[in-house]
Amino acid sequence: MSRIVARECLTKLVFSFLFTSKIDEFELENLNLEKQITKDDLNYIKSSISSISEHSEEIKNIIKSNLQDFSYTQIFKMDLAILFVAIYEIKFLNTPYQIAINEALNLAKKYSTDKSAGFINGVLSSIVK
Repeated sequence: MSRIVARECLTKLVFSFLFTSKIDEFELENLNLEKQITKDDLNYIKSSISSISEHSEEIKNIIKSNLQDFSYTQIFKMDLAILFVAIYEIKFLNTPYQIAINEALNLAKKYSTDKSAGFINGVLSSIVK
């Protein structure tokens, strides 16, 4: 499995977390059944969802402070999940922002609306400036 697929799995877990404020342990434990996940990717997913949960308020505040003419509560949950993963990777994993933004845009194109990629790009670009 590549980091791209692992990031996609992580985004789905974050999406669920945004609704329940809990980590979906069942889904997390069953990732290996769904896809061929390497040990490194599984470690990345588990440590990332735990850290995102731990830092969710901080990530939420970063998003809120970089919104223009938009309310946090108006953001689609999938767009929020994508933003959470990208911000986590940029701020806590020191992933080069170009990679994190590119991957976020790819996820938005695959899982969200036509306008989501532009919105996500705007928020993330504001954060890295």
